[in-house]
Amino acid sequence: MSHKYKPGDVLVFGIIEDDFIGKAIAFLTDSDVSHSALVYGEDSLVEMTGHGIKKTNVSLHADRPIHHMRHTVMDDMTDDMKKVIKAADVYLEKQVPYDYPSLVILAGLLVYRKSGYTPKYHAIVDTILGIACWSLDKALNKLIHGENSGAMMCSQLVYQCFYDAGGRYRLKVENGIVFRGGAEAEGGLFRLSDLVDEYKGKLDTFQPLQDAPTGINEEKLAQELLEALADVANIANGRQLENNMLTEGELAGAVAKAHKFLDLLEKILEALGQRIPLPSLFVTPADLFENTVNLKEQF
Repeated sequence: MSHKYKPGDVLVFGIIEDDFIGKAIAFLTDSDVSHSALVYGEDSLVEMTGHGIKKTNVSLHADRPIHHMRHTVMDDMTDDMKKVIKAADVYLEKQVPYDYPSLVILAGLLVYRKSGYTPKYHAIVDTILGIACWSLDKALNKLIHGENSGAMMCSQLVYQCFYDAGGRYRLKVENGIVFRGGAEAEGGLFRLSDLVDEYKGKLDTFQPLQDAPTGINEEKLAQELLEALADVANIANGRQLENNMLTEGELAGAVAKAHKFLDLLEKILEALGQRIPLPSLFVTPADLFENTVNLKEQF
């Protein structure tokens, strides 16, 4: 591991060719990054993997572009990252799982950032939101019944370690990707969350699936999502959107799922005693790289 990395530094990783989930996250966050990790020691990282929290080595990411970020508190030579590393130790000891599948972050970004008018795009968004609502409902039931595993996503783990350290260590995300206001429809895309109030009187009651979805392949879903997005772009560029519009019922159905998704998130926060601020549930790798004012890239 290079001597330039110090415990408490944050590494944000770019996308690689065969990672469709990473590509989808990068597209939905208007960035070229899709994963993050916390530097733990001289040659190790702490990161959230598909198998839960792990201590790994930066060499495992040798094929990815790496952005090296450092907290500005380190400008004060009397300070260090011991509190942040201690927070990471707590999650390592608990063996915190990646209980929310990647679909959940994808769905959250879809809800807030982008949705599309075409039936093909609507179908994949509908599928992802449905599975995401099931995942959140499952997580909520675990919390209610005292099975709080503290499951997190990669960038949320990084954010949470600094949050637990408290005070001046807490990361300051400004104008975050997911909660950024004033998003305008571009290229035939819009935000489902912006339509929730408009459709409130028309929403059907949506209940998450009772049984676990079967045959889910997250990489395949992400690939289908990217293909559908390409269709949206092609149609928009050809000025043919009017021939590919969703019906009122189809759009209302998607908004109903978005509404349920947001409702489940609020209930999860209540079950957690609101210890985690809502925006932290949607801190993205792009936010750590671009929108965190007290993380600076090292060159």
